[in-house]
Amino acid sequence: MLVDDAPEALRELLRIASIGRSLGIHLIMATQRPQGALTADIRANVTSSIALRVQSEIESVDIVNCRTAADISVDNPGRAFLARGTETAEEFQGASLGLLAGDGHSAVVNVHRTVDLLAGRVGCPGEAAGPAPTPTQAVEPLAAMVESLCTQQGKQSPRRPVAPPLPEDLEQPVPKSSSSSAAPGLCDPEPLNVVGAIRLGLLDVPEQQRVEALLWSPARHSHAAFIGSPASGAGAGLELAVQKLVTGPGEAHFYILDAAGRFLPLAKAGRIGAQAGLDDLRRGVRILERLVRELGQRLSHPDSGKVPLILVISGWGSWVSAFRSGPLAGAEDLVHDLVRDGARAGITMLLSGERELVTARFFAALPNRFYFPAGSTEESRAMWPRMRPMPAIQGRAAAFGPVSSGGPAACQFYRCPALDSLRTSDAYPPASSPPFRVEPLPAKISVTQTRALAGPQPIHGPSVPAESSPAQSDQGPPDNGRQTAGPAILGKQVEVLLGVAGDEPAAASFRIPCSGIAAVLGNPGSGKSNALRALVALNPGQPWRRHHGPPQAAGDFWAAMLRQAESGTLPRETTLLVDDVDQLAPAVLRDLGQLNALGHAMVIAAAYSPLLLQRVPLIMNARASGVGLLLGPRSMADGDLFGIRFDVESHPPPGRGSLISGGRSFPVQVAWAGGDK
Repeated sequence: MLVDDAPEALRELLRIASIGRSLGIHLIMATQRPQGALTADIRANVTSSIALRVQSEIESVDIVNCRTAADISVDNPGRAFLARGTETAEEFQGASLGLLAGDGHSAVVNVHRTVDLLAGRVGCPGEAAGPAPTPTQAVEPLAAMVESLCTQQGKQSPRRPVAPPLPEDLEQPVPKSSSSSAAPGLCDPEPLNVVGAIRLGLLDVPEQQRVEALLWSPARHSHAAFIGSPASGAGAGLELAVQKLVTGPGEAHFYILDAAGRFLPLAKAGRIGAQAGLDDLRRGVRILERLVRELGQRLSHPDSGKVPLILVISGWGSWVSAFRSGPLAGAEDLVHDLVRDGARAGITMLLSGERELVTARFFAALPNRFYFPAGSTEESRAMWPRMRPMPAIQGRAAAFGPVSSGGPAACQFYRCPALDSLRTSDAYPPASSPPFRVEPLPAKISVTQTRALAGPQPIHGPSVPAESSPAQSDQGPPDNGRQTAGPAILGKQVEVLLGVAGDEPAAASFRIPCSGIAAVLGNPGSGKSNALRALVALNPGQPWRRHHGPPQAAGDFWAAMLRQAESGTLPRETTLLVDDVDQLAPAVLRDLGQLNALGHAMVIAAAYSPLLLQRVPLIMNARASGVGLLLGPRSMADGDLFGIRFDVESHPPPGRGSLISGGRSFPVQVAWAGGDK
């Protein structure tokens, strides 16, 4: 019956039979039919057999290797045969724990006084004595008394020698002043607070016959992975861990890559620095890039005492497929860097996934792993480690790593409450220090809004950091009295505002080299002409020259500019803005080339074309300057002019592009100048 009800017990019986004798453990098995219950492996380790009365000679031979057990009479209960090894079976009479029946034996004569009999203090002579209590029944009053005393004194009930099984459905307990209501044999599921640890459920420790709280600490245990199908409870376990960390007393900042939208209610929590879904893949990669930069800074200054960071990646299989299907395949390496070095910098990762997570290159560096077998198949478990059989119920997992003291252990996670129920409550405490943000760029921003964001110090291009640019070191400290947006003459460069950029969008600028050319490339409707207008509107202090008439009159305009430059009446610091340079006549292009040769900087706009270098020789000067703006690129070939890597968005809004400077690129949103006239 045990093998039928619990087939996994047969494997444990085999282990006890094979190695138990050397450890001082002896196995005694009782069954009615040994043919189906005892395997050949168990029989090979059995040296003694006892056969009571059996129905057939075949069963007698199978047990004691003789037929005599089938000849035992029904009137002889307890008669049996004992066979030791290869010896001949011996007949013996087994002792009985019950009382002997009155079958002719002399009965004990008890004498009672009539007064006691009438008073009911003794039983009648004809009454039969009741059966003696079993050891279990005899100890029940004592156990009840001990449990009652523990309840009265507010102490926990004594633990049973054999721990009960894990519950199939586990709700988070409500904290109470006493633990008297705990189930017998269970330790207190909510023990005293452990600094920095959260309680995820119950953990079965069979070596100690205890069921204790499942505690996980980001600082002590490091990264954790939740492996299982969507119906196994792996995602719910990750959600439970994040919820307890966000609502816990310990300060931490969270960055979430959510493939299934499970953490949308947390978007407005004070400790959430950034959150991205699969519909905003580029922002998810920006979050990883920003965390890697933070990782480098923390490793360079290990004693900075900064707030711990927690990166949550839900549905790793969906994310890695999205990374590999586009130009963002390098994001997988960023995750690898965070897993490898994050623990030393106070960055902890929580990941959930299926087979893609188990086969990831960084999986071996994840110390804590929770395997949820419910709903899984043999193929999906092919890369899983060997673990004890467990029921396939939601929330049941096998824990590996420091969270389970190294060895595998079965655990049951708490049922996770819906995050929507905490959306409008005060369950999410505010952050004591604001986390750094990774916000998406706006789809549209006006010149007026860009000026308001600029202030005295806009964001500089990626080639020279704003804090220590060579131009500032050559020209002395910057003019702190400049409070309006406008160009800055930095040595031989002109710094001009263009739009907004950055993880926390702020005004962005780039530097036009003196006598150099900056190229603005884009398809029709991408915002090339608006970019030239935005330069004029955002930098009113810079002298600009731009043709405003019909395209047919562009030749006369630039010829007049050339005459002014040759005569010296055109200021040397004037920057020329040329729109649709790829549509100008060759004579006009020659005039523009002479203007550039005379030392005038230019910003030229053209459409993407593989023949652009042959049609517009000025583009070669832009390539030499290394400064350009790619608006709405559709493929990596659109940036062949500069020979650098940049990001391609699937459906960018007008004005969205990549600003190139110093051999690097970063996304930028050009200010809209059409409504600011």
